[in-house]
Amino acid sequence: MYLSRRKRLALILLNVPIALVLGALILDNVMPSYVRQALPASATDIQEYYSYSFNPQGDFARYLKARMPESEMPAFAVKLNLIQRYSATAHRSMSVNFGGETAYWNPSSRLDGAYVQFGPGGAAYSLAK
Repeated sequence: MYLSRRKRLALILLNVPIALVLGALILDNVMPSYVRQALPASATDIQEYYSYSFNPQGDFARYLKARMPESEMPAFAVKLNLIQRYSATAHRSMSVNFGGETAYWNPSSRLDGAYVQFGPGGAAYSLAK
C-alpha cells in the first residue's frame, strides 16, 4: 500500500508525541528519580511511589521513604534544595495529606523541623523528615 507524502508526514507527526510520552513513562520507571539518586549510600529500606494525574496541570506526587542516619539528613536536604525548616506558625497554611497512598506510607504527622521547599505560589512543595 502506497501512502502519499502528505499522509506519511501526518502519520509521523501523530506518532511522535505518542512515542515521546511513552518513552518518558518508560524512562521514569526504569531510571531512578533524582530524589532516589540524592540518597546517601547508607540509606536502606528504600520504597518509592509515583502517581500522575492526566489533567491539564499535570499534577503528580512522588513519595519516597528510606531509612538513613539522622546525621546525613542535612546533606540530603541540601542536595534537594530544601533550605527551610517547617514551623507550625510560619507554615500554618501548608496542608499535607499523607493518607492511603500506599500501604508502606505511614510518616509521622508531626512536621516540626522537617526540611521544606515551596514552589511558585506555594502550590507545590517538597519536604523531608
